[in-house]
Amino acid sequence: MIVRIALAGCLALVAVPATAQENVDRLKIINCCDAERNIVRRTAVWKCKGEAVTDDRARAIKASRIRRAKGRMQPANCDEIYTTGLLKLDMTE
Repeated sequence: MIVRIALAGCLALVAVPATAQENVDRLKIINCCDAERNIVRRTAVWKCKGEAVTDDRARAIKASRIRRAKGRMQPANCDEIYTTGLLKLDMTE
C-alpha cells in the first residue's frame, strides 16, 4: 500500500513539470501569419490560427504590404492620363 502511494506521488511529480512546460509554450509570443489576409501579427501560440513565421519572413510580408499600399496611392502617370482622355486640360494660352 505504501509502495503504491509512493509510486503515485512520483508519477504526479513527473507529470507536473511537463504540464508547466506546455503552459509556457502555449503562452510564447510568435509571429503568426494570416495567409488569407496576408498579414502578420505577434500573438500567443494558442491564438495563432495561421502559420508561425520567422522575424525575417514577417518583415518581408510587412514590406510587401507597404509596397502595394504605396503603389495604390501613387498618382497615375500624366502621360497615361492624356492618352486615355481621362483628363482634358486646355493648354492654350
